[in-house]
Amino acid sequence: MTNPIDITTFEVQKDQWTNTRVNTTSFDGNLEVDQVLFNIDRFALTANNISYCLAGDTLGYWQFFPADDGFGRVPAMGYANVAASNHPDIKVGDRYWGFYPMSNYLIAQAGNVTSSGFSDVVPYRQQLAPIYSRFDNTKANPLYEEAREDQDLLLRGLFLTSWLVDDFMFDNDYFGANAYVITCASSKIHITLPIQILLVMPLFKLKYMNQPTLSTQLDRCNAKPYEKIHFFGLEGLLVYPH
Repeated sequence: MTNPIDITTFEVQKDQWTNTRVNTTSFDGNLEVDQVLFNIDRFALTANNISYCLAGDTLGYWQFFPADDGFGRVPAMGYANVAASNHPDIKVGDRYWGFYPMSNYLIAQAGNVTSSGFSDVVPYRQQLAPIYSRFDNTKANPLYEEAREDQDLLLRGLFLTSWLVDDFMFDNDYFGANAYVITCASSKIHITLPIQILLVMPLFKLKYMNQPTLSTQLDRCNAKPYEKIHFFGLEGLLVYPH
């Protein structure tokens, strides 16, 4: 189906992250039914990738792209182009956003195919969080801008987390609380969760620390005037019903 290639992947020792290796395997170019060969173009490397290593066993991050000899493949948010496809509805050349290994290629088993994307349904991923197995076609994303791919890679995954947090809170009627206190454990959650809250609950009002980046993002959402707060020395947000 395609010419033979070498698949080169960066791996880390699971219990000693400073010990790394580059593992190369050969692929003969013959895809099985419904398999897709991605040529990985770029991915984001942030502190979140370290958390994937830290929770690799407890939350299953090492299982997305299994390795051997006590090594693991660190997942990363990235963009890749379809280099070859043995699925009738997935076209060569299409570009997909998703969860990739730090590698030059990935072979995925396409399933749950829709016009917006598909899932990797390889058996060892069936017990893992499905959101990380999804690949989204950029052609079906009305917000996709090629020039903003780098920003998208840095923030989109954490915006999804923020959406899940807010959805969980909404489903539980905010546990009867009338305020959020959001500390800066993740600077990207610190930005994206308040924005998500405002999008869903526009009558909420925000109080937050004077952080230029966050202020700029919230101003774009027409956030209400704010004032500085201090919470046991932590930078944070106070969000409460208006």
